[in-house]
Amino acid sequence: MRGLGYLADAWQGDAYDDAYLQYVYADEQLECPLAGCRLTYRLLDAYINLAFLDQAGLAHGPARAQFLRGREVLDAIVPLWREQRLYNVTRAPQKGGIALDTYCIVGLLYEDSAMARVVAGHLDGDGWLAEDYYDPPQSFRKLADETWCVGLLAVAGDDPALAGKLVRVLVTRARDRLGEPLSAEARVNIALHLVYLLMRAEDPTFEEALAYFIDQLDHSARDPALESDLLTQANILEALARSGRVERTRLSAFAKILVANQEPDGGWHSRIGEQGSSLRVFTSLRALLALKRYRDLSVRPGSED
Repeated sequence: MRGLGYLADAWQGDAYDDAYLQYVYADEQLECPLAGCRLTYRLLDAYINLAFLDQAGLAHGPARAQFLRGREVLDAIVPLWREQRLYNVTRAPQKGGIALDTYCIVGLLYEDSAMARVVAGHLDGDGWLAEDYYDPPQSFRKLADETWCVGLLAVAGDDPALAGKLVRVLVTRARDRLGEPLSAEARVNIALHLVYLLMRAEDPTFEEALAYFIDQLDHSARDPALESDLLTQANILEALARSGRVERTRLSAFAKILVANQEPDGGWHSRIGEQGSSLRVFTSLRALLALKRYRDLSVRPGSED
């Protein structure tokens, strides 16, 4: 498959030919117990998405080495992180700790009860991050980050009642935010993360809310501001295909856009007409996952990825 061939070519051994994935945050120090291992938050983003592809059942093909390395690194850090705390939270922040969203996503991958207890220990009221943690244009990211943590508590936490309460809080907050004037990016991100959360919660009392956010996501996808945004199109397709609640003919439009804009080397740029390496690997990981979910519904756009 061409997409996997591109990943193999872009893999540099604990690094990728992708300026986005090569970025290192100021004062970032992530420990990796493996010999010769170099670990950053952005590299973890790639390894997490490789794990999502693994969960979806995608054959590794020529990218096998990086799939194995990603799993090896994740397996190695989970025991360490069970003993760690979080740094960017309002309750009991730990200097040198782990970022909330990454911690919760890794915990979710493993459905790890010990990591869920760490996250619950940092809960401050009904959230984790300060209200002004993100600048106003990016304020939707607080809600998005916290959905991962509530999802972890829902699947691996010790208190189902608490998890259910927090899901309800986020549903209400997300509905309120979607009632405000927002950018297309913000609308998609809010709806996307609520769809993920509610699918994980698997609570029939949220059936109407799940349908609402799926509809919001589907509707937001038609915004002209997103027509050339291949990364967002991939994210939308992945979530809608995974939900199994959207007409196949609607999903085929997203899949055709992705297939039509796959580059000759098998990768994808994050936007149509974009140049350079930044976000290419990350977007390609998301596009591969979206097309795998879509094709698992026995719908094909007419070309292999």
